[in-house]
Order: sequence, then structure tokens, then C-alpha cells
Amino acid sequence: IIENFVDLGVPVRLRSDNGPQFDSNLFQSKLRQWGVQWGNSTPHYPQSNGHVEAAVAATKELVTKISPSGDLSSHEFSRGMLEFRNTPRENGVSPAEMVFGHQLRSIIPAHRTSYAARWQAVMEGRDRQAEIDASVKFRYDKHARPLAPLLLGTHVRIWNPKLKLWDKVGVIVSVGRYRSYRVKFASRSALWRNRRFLRPMIAATPANDDVAEDEG
Repeated sequence: IIENFVDLGVPVRLRSDNGPQFDSNLFQSKLRQWGVQWGNSTPHYPQSNGHVEAAVAATKELVTKISPSGDLSSHEFSRGMLEFRNTPRENGVSPAEMVFGHQLRSIIPAHRTSYAARWQAVMEGRDRQAEIDASVKFRYDKHARPLAPLLLGTHVRIWNPKLKLWDKVGVIVSVGRYRSYRVKFASRSALWRNRRFLRPMIAATPANDDVAEDEG
């Protein structure tokens, strides 16, 4: 129950049957600590707990239709339960909207206006940032000198802008975005550098196999 409070928020009122676990001093003490009121249904009178009974009946129907074997761990049942929570009830509001204030994203395509305004703002912000990133990349590529991409395992020299020297040697261990590469040194330290600051080393010739030559 407490984990549900953490995930979904603390309710004003919690309603249950008269099971001893709900009427215990420990459970009642926890509810008081969290400021939650407790209400119980009348024994042997399901109508007094109509919301729960209706939810149980709907869930049983869902299990019967989607997972007749009773397997609740299947992808089909999980997807069905997600859509069940997104389905509006008689009041026109879905369980997801009652709890979270917005519909949940599911495998069924939906327009962004179906979600909360804050979610819309976040998605629109991501779209704007993607446009900015694309514009920056276009401007960079427009003036960038074309250099051949480097492969994993390539030994390279690294340009030192302060000393104006190719003073370090490393090996490419990872490839990132926008021509960035992660270079690992013999000391096991590593750093990211743009392609323009890396020069691949050409394998030595048999006549001089103890020396590595630089590209160009």
C-alpha cells in the first residue's frame, strides 16, 4: 500500500473490505501517519462496495477475453490492461485521467493534444530542440573539412590546442554523434575528441616495423 502511495500519491480516503489485515493496529497506524482516512464496506453486502465490485468484474472479463489461461504476465494482458485504464468510464473520464490527470501513452497512436498540457509543452520543446540541433549540424557541416570516419580500434594521435602539437597517442573505443570519438590511452584513461582533433596512424612498413607513421 505504501509503495502505491509513493508511486501514485497519497489518497484522501482508502476504502476496503473488513479483512483483518486492514483492521489491524499496524495498518491503521500507517494510515494515520500518512493522513489517510479509512472506510470499510459492509460484510456480505457487495453493493456497499460497488466501485470495487465493478472493477473486479471488468478485470475478470478482461482476463477471460485476453488470457483465458489466467496468465497475467503476457504482453497481451499488459497491453489490454493499459488500454483498459485509458478507456473513459460513464463519467467520460478514464481511470488514468482520474489518477494522473492525463491519458497514458500506449501502443495505439494518439495526437499529443490527448495528453496533459505540460506533456504537450515538453514534447514541443523536444521538437524545437531537435530543429535547433539539426540547424547547428547543418551550419557546422557546411564549413567543416571532410574527413574520413574512424573505425573502432583505430590508433590515433590527438591534437593539443595549447601546445599546438599532436602529442598523445590512443585508440578509438567508441563513436559518438557529430564526429565525436572516445579515445582510450595506455594509462586506461579516456576522453572524447572531435574528428578534427584526431589523426589516424598508419601501420608501419616491414622495413621499419617499430615505428608508426601519421596520416598525410
